[in-house]
Amino acid sequence: MSATARGLLLVLGVGLALMVIGGGWLMLSSGCQYERLYGRISPTERYIAEVYGADCGMRVTHVVMLRDRFAARLPNLEGGPAGTQIASHFSARGRRSDVRWDGEERLVLIYDSATPPALERTEWGGVRIEASRAQ
Repeated sequence: MSATARGLLLVLGVGLALMVIGGGWLMLSSGCQYERLYGRISPTERYIAEVYGADCGMRVTHVVMLRDRFAARLPNLEGGPAGTQIASHFSARGRRSDVRWDGEERLVLIYDSATPPALERTEWGGVRIEASRAQ
């Protein structure tokens, strides 16, 4: 094996080791553990809105993530699930709580609790995000 090939192999090995260490660090540094509860795909199947249970030690909450279905499913930098967090404190366990698409450009978070979810975004990628109390 030539010296150039050995050098290239060494560089690739070091790069792979750094990626593994970096990925492990991201997983360990995340303050929350996420469990996917359900997802709702948009009518044209471009987007997916997913509801996650987030166990953050002393605080347990539900968050809603929105992402393009065809984008890479890489976790975010904080170690959370893929996509953009659009709402927190969503009452996902209520009998009438749900996430519903009203066409391709409107996502409605239907909540069953006394307080609405905290919307962190009202628009994402051309999708308007709203909260509505269950009837």
